[in-house]
Amino acid sequence: MKKYVPWLIMLLTILSISSVYAYEPGFAYENPCSDDGVMRVLYIASIVILIIKIAVPFLLVITGILDLIKVVTGNPENLSKQLISFAKRAIAGVLIFIAPSVIFGIFRILDEAIEYEDIENKYSACISCLEDNSQCQFEKYGE
Repeated sequence: MKKYVPWLIMLLTILSISSVYAYEPGFAYENPCSDDGVMRVLYIASIVILIIKIAVPFLLVITGILDLIKVVTGNPENLSKQLISFAKRAIAGVLIFIAPSVIFGIFRILDEAIEYEDIENKYSACISCLEDNSQCQFEKYGE
């Protein structure tokens, strides 16, 4: 019976969640990408994405090189395992570097499809802000 207690607590927590209707005066509900607060969050998110795109592949390659140095200077019997590990890390680094570009490409394709269908696209400013943080249009503090 004790092993079911965490599942029961999780189920009761999920069932007790209710809707919250928050209203902020001055927030543009019809176009969230025109709000300064949303654009600030997207600006920070674009910086985080840029850091991840640069740092993670770099760290994966560095740790892979360090592992290969350990194998070469130490026990050569583990060379095949370390080479496989290095290849996996290199592939993961490339995928992490390419993934945001692929996702933004899909967003751009959807953006063009929405414009083709004569539907107003409200999120193109959000997408361009996430892709390039210089495209984020918001009033900066102190300006």
